[in-house]
Amino acid sequence: MYIKNDYKSQRCRVFGIENKERPVPLRAKFDQCTFTEDTHNGVYSAIVVIQPNMKIVTDMARAYQVKCIYGKDFDDSRTVTAELDVDMIQTTTMITVGGEEAHVSMIILDEYDNIIRTAHIGQSLKLRIIINPKAVYGIFAYNCLTQSNVEDWVHEIIDSAGCAIEEKIFGNFKLNRDTKALTSFFTAFKFPLSSYVKFQCEVKICVGFCEEVECANSPSFGKRKKRSLNSPKYITHKKVSFVLSME
Repeated sequence: MYIKNDYKSQRCRVFGIENKERPVPLRAKFDQCTFTEDTHNGVYSAIVVIQPNMKIVTDMARAYQVKCIYGKDFDDSRTVTAELDVDMIQTTTMITVGGEEAHVSMIILDEYDNIIRTAHIGQSLKLRIIINPKAVYGIFAYNCLTQSNVEDWVHEIIDSAGCAIEEKIFGNFKLNRDTKALTSFFTAFKFPLSSYVKFQCEVKICVGFCEEVECANSPSFGKRKKRSLNSPKYITHKKVSFVLSME
């Protein structure tokens, strides 16, 4: 729990204990945290953010505007919603094998498969990794992470084995056998202090189809099975990424 825009300051935030239900007091001073002052009416206000994840803001986070009115009781709290504008900057990777160029890229789509550049926290989205020419190559992804432009915060979403770390936030990759694209479903989120979120995955490229890996809850087209790593079908691996701009 923290005062909006002051997550970095220890004086303006407090952490609860995981899986423990107990009151958590947040004591924030006007001269140390971000408050809005209306001295004419004697009103001081701040937005308090409560989120279950220590690093990222998901649709489970809540924001409340708290007003301090001197000489009166505290005003009722109300929920404050925030929008984020997504300005996608694509990074693509290309390799050439046997005269056929492999082109790997990322896009974000909404639930209707439209490529989007604006999203709301909690909106259902899809991250898709695309390979072309699809008739020649296949791909699998692993070591995916998100990174902020503030304090170099990093939040892992797909581990080194190609499996989702927190499926409620970012799901396992699924393969479309017609297009050979990999798709993961997730809900839009952001870092508390950052105006950008960078998504990055390592992608291995092979000829034909890549093999899936068995994750705890479901299969994922992430890391190739160990017995296949030395297969002549395996070509190379690259990193692919894009950046979301948030307001």
